[in-house]
Amino acid sequence: MPDEPPNGLIFTSQNGVLGSVRVDSLAGLPAFCVGPQTTGAATAAGYRAMDCGGDAEAVIAAILDQTHKGPLLHIRGEHGRGRIAERLTEAGIPTDECVAYRQVSEPMSDAAAKLLKGGRPVIAPLFSPRSAKLFYNALPTAAAPWVAVISPNAAEPLDDMLRRRMIVADTPDAQGMLDAIAGLLAASKQT
Repeated sequence: MPDEPPNGLIFTSQNGVLGSVRVDSLAGLPAFCVGPQTTGAATAAGYRAMDCGGDAEAVIAAILDQTHKGPLLHIRGEHGRGRIAERLTEAGIPTDECVAYRQVSEPMSDAAAKLLKGGRPVIAPLFSPRSAKLFYNALPTAAAPWVAVISPNAAEPLDDMLRRRMIVADTPDAQGMLDAIAGLLAASKQT
């Protein structure tokens, strides 16, 4: 925890919300959230939650638009790309961060590798640049899955072969991913 108690929180995942509820002094604070699911989790946890949009850029913009004075606390996972705390602090809003969880990478199972090498279409939903990179690095030779990615950033680690069978979600949230997967299902049936 930071030296000065925060007067607002930033959540970029539901897991951050889950990690925060163990700290009683945070109860009832305003919370700037990355999307509807995170906002719902924060509201259910008793925070005054605001849905800022679907990515780090939207969260930063919303906080700057609100002219919040800080200090803020970004409760996040070990892996991240947005540099939210650093960028807000540079913009004049003191922001600390606290790593509340970590996602441990697991090797691809033999069953998954076999399925990916089979002749049937496989759709892989990828929810972050890190998961896309891990998936791509573990992909068996000659595997050609259909890929739904949550954002252009999540598409970056993928090669041109995968990009030909990829849809980027229109919105970086669960509904956007469901729509992308539905698009892939329709496309895979036409081949």
